[in-house]
Amino acid sequence: MKQLLFLVVLVLVGYFVLWGGATRVLYKADINPKNLISNIATTIDEDYIPEIDPNRNGFKSTNVSSYNQIKENVFVTYDPDVCFAFVDLVYSSGSREAEALIRRYLTMFTLPEDKGKILNLLKTYKDKQTLNILLSLYKNSGISKVALLNLMVGYHTPQVAQIINNATLSEDLTLSQAAQSLVDSIGDKKWYQDGLKVNLESGNKAAKKDFDSQMSQY
Repeated sequence: MKQLLFLVVLVLVGYFVLWGGATRVLYKADINPKNLISNIATTIDEDYIPEIDPNRNGFKSTNVSSYNQIKENVFVTYDPDVCFAFVDLVYSSGSREAEALIRRYLTMFTLPEDKGKILNLLKTYKDKQTLNILLSLYKNSGISKVALLNLMVGYHTPQVAQIINNATLSEDLTLSQAAQSLVDSIGDKKWYQDGLKVNLESGNKAAKKDFDSQMSQY
């Protein structure tokens, strides 16, 4: 039965990934040296985060009910390998359902190795959807916040800067020490310093607005 389910997952990979991705990759292939150098140059900016990593294949399903049926059949097995293979497929395809399936997987499988699989999966691509998943899991997931911080530090955004800074003040000693270690290594980075300023300025504007509102009552 388990082998049959693996076969189903492999068939899905062939349909969603190969069919949806291979033809597009071939179509977009560019071997012109000048263009190749230009394409490489555009990837140097580590602060740039695309909405969806272009290496993700794009989830394609012509029949929603069939997809939902396959999904339920996969999860009803309660097999961590089979379920993770499906989660991997959906996430790697850039589906909007990625976070929901990741959370469903984490609810069903709570061993450290199960959480480790998700962490490794979220290292695969760097885009805004993945960052949003990391931020969501950081708030509530049962996954180590230290591990999530170590993944989020690769995203140079004001929100990440603020989260790391706030984590240094955590009552959780392990978390605060890990966050401080990150600050020691990135504290002089422009993205981190600018990120804290953006949040500070936003806070000051909000405080000023509240003060002006209160004064107007007198």
